[in-house]
Amino acid sequence: MIRSITIENLRGVARGSVEGLSQVSILLGKNGSGKSTVLEAIYIASSWVSSSDPIYDVKRLDYVISRRGGSGNWNSSREALWFSMDTSRDIAIDLGIGDARYRFILTGSVRDPCALLRLDRETAVRLGLPEGRSYSCLSLNRVYIYSGEAVNTLFVDKGRILESHALKTLADLLGGVALIDTRALTRLRSIERSCWRMVAAKRLDKRIVEVLREEFEPDAEGLTYIPMGSEYVLSLQLSKTSVRIDDLGDGAKMSVVTGLMLLAYRPRVILLEDPESHMHPTGLASYLGFVLRLAKDMGSQVIVSSHSIELVRIARRLCRDLGLELSIHFIERSSDGELRSRRLSSIDSEVLEKLGLDPRFLYVI
Repeated sequence: MIRSITIENLRGVARGSVEGLSQVSILLGKNGSGKSTVLEAIYIASSWVSSSDPIYDVKRLDYVISRRGGSGNWNSSREALWFSMDTSRDIAIDLGIGDARYRFILTGSVRDPCALLRLDRETAVRLGLPEGRSYSCLSLNRVYIYSGEAVNTLFVDKGRILESHALKTLADLLGGVALIDTRALTRLRSIERSCWRMVAAKRLDKRIVEVLREEFEPDAEGLTYIPMGSEYVLSLQLSKTSVRIDDLGDGAKMSVVTGLMLLAYRPRVILLEDPESHMHPTGLASYLGFVLRLAKDMGSQVIVSSHSIELVRIARRLCRDLGLELSIHFIERSSDGELRSRRLSSIDSEVLEKLGLDPRFLYVI
């Protein structure tokens, strides 16, 4: 489980940390406070294991670069990831996992000697080692070590560089990171192609229909493909007709997309960006309950960015009912890019609400 994260030179964050993350963590703060950057930092670190996201069928770094503005990629717009667009300084992401801390480094300039390996974005994110060395994970057993201009291929043996079981544990965790944002709604075809077969093979689609029936589409009976024009499209079967998933409301569509992703790939870390978007509070309760129940079944960690006090209240109740540890973090960022966070206990947040003070507006207090 990721317990802490420290970020340097990423997006609008020059430096900052979030400590005390738990199985379910909610990041609160005003727009531009750095909440999304925290999620992106974890997602970027996951590209150390695999440069491509198998769900979205896209390079992870390309997705991070393009998802806010809708354009650009690593080759054309990489400087957008850097604080003040200064690619001369490395982006560093420190993750506290269990009792260990790991530093992931993203270099933007051509001085990276791993470019000699012609491995494109696979080598962009490296795991830092003492004495200035670092390596890229190209498989679970093999690493590329470089120091200065020398590039060497080594196998990780117990006691050398990292113990092999530690490397595998780290790779297993970060290889199972899923970022779910509202842009996922625009990538429905990619998600269908990557997830539907695995979901349908075990009839896990029934669980998606259950959450749709609970709040969004009471008449829902099943998911299937129907011919439309020259292609087949995923559709929701109702008692008297079928509706394309594309034509459902955003809340129902996001439930389908999220269900496909989680049920097919069973991610170890689930990153949810503003899940309250386009959802009524009752729909949000059904959606969040679906995610948290799956997270408990899979032993997954959930980190959520949000502007919604209703989401905090819903999550607090669900976590109590499900026996999940919940932490609430207030995030703020100064004009010079320093990110600060405060962890609020559940009691703190409840007391603030009873006093009529919204935890989202602690920066005013």
